Amino acid sequence: MTDVFTAHHVIEYPGGYTRSVGPVIGRFLTGLRDGRILAVRLADGRVLVPPTEYDPTTSATVTADGDHWIEVGPRATVQAFTWVSQPRAGKHTLDKPFAFALIRPDGADTALLHVVDCGSADAIRVGSRVAPKWRAERTGSITDIEAWMPLGDGEEPAPAPLHVPAEDEQPVTGITVPIRLEYDRHEPTHERLRGFVREWFPMLRDVRFTHAWGGPLGMPRDWHPTMAFDPATGIATSRGYIGHGVSTTNLGGRVLADLIAGKSTPLTDLPIVNHRSPNWEVEPFRFLGVRYTQWAVGRLDDQIARSGKPPSGKSLAERISSH
Repeated sequence: MTDVFTAHHVIEYPGGYTRSVGPVIGRFLTGLRDGRILAVRLADGRVLVPPTEYDPTTSATVTADGDHWIEVGPRATVQAFTWVSQPRAGKHTLDKPFAFALIRPDGADTALLHVVDCGSADAIRVGSRVAPKWRAERTGSITDIEAWMPLGDGEEPAPAPLHVPAEDEQPVTGITVPIRLEYDRHEPTHERLRGFVREWFPMLRDVRFTHAWGGPLGMPRDWHPTMAFDPATGIATSRGYIGHGVSTTNLGGRVLADLIAGKSTPLTDLPIVNHRSPNWEVEPFRFLGVRYTQWAVGRLDDQIARSGKPPSGKSLAERISSH
């Protein structure tokens, strides 16, 4: 199982990427700098946070001034979450386990995506009450909220530290975001794929491949995608394509359209609708199993190429990877 070549690549934009945000998002970010969560009331009465420049239903323009701007929160409710047990330096804003969550501030009809610092996965659930933990130094960014914290019954949210504006301080009109991409280039995998292409399409045998790209896949344990819609939260999801996203995204879109519309159709009766995949094995058994399977399946491919006979289906690798 010796790797011939694995290279770690980093692409970074020096100084970050600076862009304008427009007057609507600019007012929202200026509110965060001041320790306030601002939202807009749309024509149909719904309250939208974060605000957008256009009504998502009617496409009517949302203006940056007017009495349709209101303050929401700071109390809020978790509508959905996923637990991050191993934060990555430079990728996540917290250096300890946390939850990514959709958080709906009181007074709003929509949710914003942020992080919840609650100590353990057992301390958060759908419906948990949370409040923002504001940074002392704020610049007009979504990270002016350091994290959302659990809020006990009858507990008052901590107020935002006072922001003292500089003499030349102006409303927020732009942001600078760091751009850093990291990926591993595994040459044996790329060479094997090039070999498959030449085998399947002999006319390309002498063609030179100038580019190759690869990366990790998020794989469900049972290799089954999932499409689901929760009417209570309004959250729809289509995921777990196991490398077949080009075709499965089309199917997923049609399934979700029927689920959201409340229709009962042959698509909504598919076994992948509301399917729940089992958890992967605990580490290091997951890692060892995946690496062994990759190596063993590669050997099976070589044996098939030499013998011309199909696999028996009885090997350990085939049983592990069967679905």
